[in-house]
Amino acid sequence: MVQSELLHTVSDPTLRHTLQAQSEASGMPAKAIAHAIAYAIDQPDDVEVGSLVIRPTSQA
Repeated sequence: MVQSELLHTVSDPTLRHTLQAQSEASGMPAKAIAHAIAYAIDQPDDVEVGSLVIRPTSQA
């Protein structure tokens, strides 16, 4: 899960609260995702990043 403002769009208050708690407990900052994507697209033309798995270290 990524910590973002998207949770504010969840209309069900119970679900929003649950997701917010999960995000605070183990969510990754959006900046971490941005850095991983930047790494992938910054590779030389002769390098292909075929897949990219991004998860918190607590799930590794």
